[in-house]
Amino acid sequence: MLPKSTFNHNKEICVEDLENQWNNKIDLSEFYNADKSNLNDEEKRFISPIYHSLIDSSKHYIEESFLRAGGEKSIYKVYDSAADRFVAMAKSINASLDSEKEHFLREARLTAALQHPNIISIYDMGIDSNNEAYFIMELLQGKTLKEVFNERKHLDPKSKPPYSRTQLLQIFSKICDSIAYANSRRVVHLDLKPDNISIGPFGDVTVFDWGLAQVLDQKCDKSSTKIDFEISLDAEILNDFTLKGKVKGTPSFMSPNQVDGGKADYSDDIYSLGVLLYQLLTNELPTKGGDLKTILNDTSTGNLVSIYDRDKTLPLGLCSIVDKALSLKPQQRYKSVNAMQEDLQKYLDGFATSAENASFIKLTHLLIKRHSRECALISLFLLVLSLIIYTAFERLKSEQEQTLNNFELYKDQVASTQKLTQELKSIIHQSEWVQEVATIQLMINKLDEVLTLEVEPRELVKVWQKKGELHFILEQFNQACQSFEKSKDLSLAQVSRNFAKIKPDDFKLLSPEQLNLLFIQNTSQFGKNIYYKTFYFHCTRISEINPQDYVPVVKNILDLLNNIKHEDVSTLSMTQGQKYNHLSLQQTPYTNFILPLPTATPFNVLSILNINSIDISKSQINDLEVFIGLNLPKIQAVNINFSYKVKVFYDLIGVREITLDPSFFDNNTLDYFRTKFELKEVNASEYFSPNK
Repeated sequence: MLPKSTFNHNKEICVEDLENQWNNKIDLSEFYNADKSNLNDEEKRFISPIYHSLIDSSKHYIEESFLRAGGEKSIYKVYDSAADRFVAMAKSINASLDSEKEHFLREARLTAALQHPNIISIYDMGIDSNNEAYFIMELLQGKTLKEVFNERKHLDPKSKPPYSRTQLLQIFSKICDSIAYANSRRVVHLDLKPDNISIGPFGDVTVFDWGLAQVLDQKCDKSSTKIDFEISLDAEILNDFTLKGKVKGTPSFMSPNQVDGGKADYSDDIYSLGVLLYQLLTNELPTKGGDLKTILNDTSTGNLVSIYDRDKTLPLGLCSIVDKALSLKPQQRYKSVNAMQEDLQKYLDGFATSAENASFIKLTHLLIKRHSRECALISLFLLVLSLIIYTAFERLKSEQEQTLNNFELYKDQVASTQKLTQELKSIIHQSEWVQEVATIQLMINKLDEVLTLEVEPRELVKVWQKKGELHFILEQFNQACQSFEKSKDLSLAQVSRNFAKIKPDDFKLLSPEQLNLLFIQNTSQFGKNIYYKTFYFHCTRISEINPQDYVPVVKNILDLLNNIKHEDVSTLSMTQGQKYNHLSLQQTPYTNFILPLPTATPFNVLSILNINSIDISKSQINDLEVFIGLNLPKIQAVNINFSYKVKVFYDLIGVREITLDPSFFDNNTLDYFRTKFELKEVNASEYFSPNK
């Protein structure tokens, strides 16, 4: 603030004098030109916390906790102190020889070279102080595809599965994306199975465990997708040639070529994708089972259970994709993963797949299925047209005059039906907008007229339902009950029946106690909008009220508006005085006070209480725009910073006095408040003291 001597009302203020006084009092050059080398260690850490945390960190990966073990490595959850995040650390199991560590690190190096949204990311790799090899990768959330299959297999037949067939096919398509990308880098996975696929909580799909993957020779690359990469993969370094005569892979998911020990090829991954799709559709494997030798022998000879035999209800298009991917001979399978994806997309779009060699009849059937609505309309039109022509022709032969009369009658009926339909649609549409009570009664009368006419059963249900809703919001529960019974809305019919007993006279309004009882009903299966409208029309029609009687009603309406259980907030406190009607919202969870109805002006739930003073201390309210529609000259807002949109307080809700804790605001804001409002400055701890 300026010194008091600056303001001399008897003299003309000179801007130059004011500027000189400020320059004499404040020298900002000392602040900006301060020597930062004199800062102590604590001040330096405050200025650059990330930089000093890296300097002070004695160990990069800490807080190690075991997650799982399998194959040749163990996985741990660790904290990356440099990046401030949790990651996964893989360590080799019993890797004492350099060659064993080399094999372990090979997986990390190869996976790191594959950068794709659906392939696990490798962040770091190295040798720790104990000479143990490790690599760091992203920490996957969610569940594996195998866990999803197990859930579906043990699911109650009456329960809804966690994933629909369409969702599973979308997951499969993302798996194909990752393998197609890897193949474009001349990499084949060779161990695709549900255990190695993660399904995240937000639809993310990740393929991991590339321990058996191999890089194909460039001369053997037959991938249809050619992409230039800055770094090419060295097959001699990244491939594992230490098989020692053992077959590596997972039975039932290995291709015949893998079982026979043949040279790795893209078709091996396509076969594994076929097994995945088979299991995705049937929750079973294509092999017949038995011991390991039997499974490998069945795979090698192509002795598999046809997917159609597993489930004859499956679409032929999907079955044909699986059969082609599981062909015994590699040349009979899809040429690439992209080709398999294209066939899958054709099925999803309603087209015939290349694998099923569809006939003309099949193609026509799919065409009609893709355009079923249009074809149904055309067929219906042709059928109606044929009937009209036939009827007209037959009657023309017997009596031309009668035919003309019938035709005129037909046109009149069509016009009448169209007019009735349009009027009904108009009434239903208008009823969604909040109207005056007289307008609602006119709508009820119009619906009564509609009920005297011939109406289609489906439209008739809508008429009774809408009529019941209009009676309900006007608290005419006897008539509402009759209407809901006709529309088969048994839930609202029961509520209406109960309150018709409580208030038999449809022309009287509910008392505050009865209205409160209506709102504390279990409304989980009902739409809340009908209760909002009931409250609104009750407030607009009530002539004399005692605000104190409506405090429980307002509390339960606020519970509905804010999706809060009635029992979570015990009650609201309101006091009435000669000058102020005061409502306390201390420590309440409410943030919404406006009814979500299309009224001419926003309707605030608190308006029925006629309050002009409110306490929102320690509440969830940080923006007083929620009180639009009220006149609140007095507000207590201790322990809340509400400086945002401060003009709203003054212009829209008439705030004149505010009780606050000045420690929550800067001096400029407090100075501004003092020019606009009467401030009562208190200490928050004293204000909330039990002895206050």
